[in-house]
Amino acid sequence: MNKDFGAQVKRSHQYYYEQLIYVKVEDIKWGTNNPAKFAKDMREDVLFVKSGNWDTYYKTPILEYTKQHRSCRTTWEIFVEQIHYKDSSQYRSMINKVKSGMPVKGCYSEEDVKMYFDDLLTIYQNIKTYGYKTQDALDGSKKNEIRVYIDRHGEFMLGSEGNHRYMIAKILNLNKIPVIVKGIHYLWAKKCYDYYNNRNLLKSIQEGLRNMDRSSQEDFIQ
Repeated sequence: MNKDFGAQVKRSHQYYYEQLIYVKVEDIKWGTNNPAKFAKDMREDVLFVKSGNWDTYYKTPILEYTKQHRSCRTTWEIFVEQIHYKDSSQYRSMINKVKSGMPVKGCYSEEDVKMYFDDLLTIYQNIKTYGYKTQDALDGSKKNEIRVYIDRHGEFMLGSEGNHRYMIAKILNLNKIPVIVKGIHYLWAKKCYDYYNNRNLLKSIQEGLRNMDRSSQEDFIQ
């Protein structure tokens, strides 16, 4: 059985295994202490089931993460502290980069940066008015969903995409939001595989994801 598990892990490409699920905002308890390096490592490891110490090495409490991450801070400044986006450090940084000829977040000009922040204001108002919708419902790209990873203990780590939207969800006190699970730790995958006694790795993971927020599963996910 372990041999079968190992063989399936080697075939667990992110593209085929990533899962869209709904999670409680309060259940995303961890961020990363070096988002850029973490994102790079996750891109280079194309497997959905990831071994190693990435989950402990990068892990930082979500409150500390949101205070340090520029996109999270900017969202708080604009929608809670009510400052104009042009007075935010992220806006100034992006303007400086495009002025020097360096594209940032898909922006190549000062007008692009202004549109980027105007879009952020629109996203906030739409979520506040109509609720949080998946990118599919908005005819958007799946790559723009909030990304999360699951550590060896079955806990969520916020990934490198969707930080503005995550902060908007927190500011608006939303209960659940859609996220893309981009990867899980090898040890948690093994727990799923063994616990559900299912020789199909993907189905075992899906069952584990469905049951993560059930109190009856606490002995399993911890």
